[in-house]
Amino acid sequence: MSDSLKYCFIIPCYQHSKFLDLVLNSLEPFNYPVILVNDGSDEANSLEIKTISSKYKNIKLLVHSKNQGKGAAVKTAFKEAYSDGYTHAIQVDSDGQHELQKVSDMVAISKQYPRAVISGKPVYDESVPAGRLYGRKFTQMWVYFETFSTKLEDTMCGFRIYPLAQTVKLINEAYIGQKMDFDIEILVKLFWRGVTTKYVPVKVVYPDDGVSHFRMLKDNWLIIKMHTRLMFGMIPRIPKLLFKKNNDEHWAKQEERGSESGMKILLFIYNLLGYRFMCFLLYFVSFYYYLFPGKVGEASKKYISIYKSYCEKNNIEEKPISVFKHIHAFSRMALDKVAVWQEDISYDDIGASDVEALHSLYEEGKGALFISSHYGNIEISRAMGRKFPEFKINALMYTENSKKFRGLIKAINIEAEVNVISVDNFGIDAAIILQDKVDKGEWVFILADRLSVSESKQTYTVNVLGQPAKLPKGPFLLANLLGVPAYYFHCYRDKNKFRFKLKELIYKDKSRSSREKEIARSAEEFGKELDHLITSDPKQWFNFFKFWNI
Repeated sequence: MSDSLKYCFIIPCYQHSKFLDLVLNSLEPFNYPVILVNDGSDEANSLEIKTISSKYKNIKLLVHSKNQGKGAAVKTAFKEAYSDGYTHAIQVDSDGQHELQKVSDMVAISKQYPRAVISGKPVYDESVPAGRLYGRKFTQMWVYFETFSTKLEDTMCGFRIYPLAQTVKLINEAYIGQKMDFDIEILVKLFWRGVTTKYVPVKVVYPDDGVSHFRMLKDNWLIIKMHTRLMFGMIPRIPKLLFKKNNDEHWAKQEERGSESGMKILLFIYNLLGYRFMCFLLYFVSFYYYLFPGKVGEASKKYISIYKSYCEKNNIEEKPISVFKHIHAFSRMALDKVAVWQEDISYDDIGASDVEALHSLYEEGKGALFISSHYGNIEISRAMGRKFPEFKINALMYTENSKKFRGLIKAINIEAEVNVISVDNFGIDAAIILQDKVDKGEWVFILADRLSVSESKQTYTVNVLGQPAKLPKGPFLLANLLGVPAYYFHCYRDKNKFRFKLKELIYKDKSRSSREKEIARSAEEFGKELDHLITSDPKQWFNFFKFWNI
């Protein structure tokens, strides 16, 4: 594929004839054509630009009769390069600040990732003005909010390689700033469209005799307006950004829904705007997915189809559900996670009868195992841990996903009412770890509706909503081995209250010879429990990974 890639340099130039000769001379060894845009320079600089460019081969000089801004010049060059058949454009500023020897490194990475933007990541020396550093930090903070990610490590460096097909499509379909706001806005909007950015460290210097066109008041105002546009543009994209994943990987290798950076940003916005205002914003998020379903919407449609078919075949009254209502419930669940972390959802928000059942278990001081799923919001169980801080609650999680979860807990300083135990699979090793916990009277929570990579063969196939679904063997095996009270347990929203539902898992015959039969029966019973929960309120089923074997 790299053999078919065609690269060119693009250089926007306004009143920078002083350094242009040095820049072009540095680029000449790479032997790529150059598209140079004179963005309305004055007469003397225009003459100098024309004279300098004539000294070099393979230079196409384009001229704006009036100064339109750096962004406008780069966009002109992009369109010209694309129409000339180039696949990639290497943007270089004409002021000589960047370490241009890095072009080779950047092109090598571009050939490895041809659909990505390859950007310089500035390494400054003592010549950098303090104001520029503070400005970059301010912009970077806002970019994290606008993308719900920390993957855009720098958005202001003007030394980049762009994939032209995606870039030209974007500038033809969306507004991108014309001036100093261009470099930031185009990278954010490409990220929104799924274009990744790879970084190469690049030394950046500020010459004493350099010419800066940055206008303190006007350009800062432009950047403020740009961030305002991007923040409003981010709101309907919250679910898509927050739950970004690679669908080609097994779920256990993917970023867990609600990545560390995304949930940190959601927490920031929550603290800034409050719970009620966030609830209001969620309606716009849900409406966006109603209009533009995407992969999340498609997964919701498939699930709703299975649910409705099940109700029809079993003469069960359908509860009102649509992609809009389902996504809205999903978004509300994510918001409730933040609310319980912030103690805005507490023990008092749980139904009284449900609390009594858990409280009686707590008073007995016995260890217990709770098997749950992605129905409702298991995070509400934190309210129990906060009510009785001396009581130990453990969450058994797959190793890779527990790292992300622990990183989130550490990053936002949530009190650790729930201890996370990492395992590679739910087997004998996990049973040994947990036996000590339950013997001390602690509780253990496990999700039983996803398979780890190592559990692909250790499964039971059960019917959920009339369709075959694979459940991991591990959680049900642990319930049999540990010899402690075990429950199917779910937390879910019931209007403005939360409910805890417990159903005891009873093994009638615990002999070794009957073990396989008994745990298979418990898995089937769990499937029936999911049937009951989903048909009671289908909006609260949130397992968007492949679950059914269809």
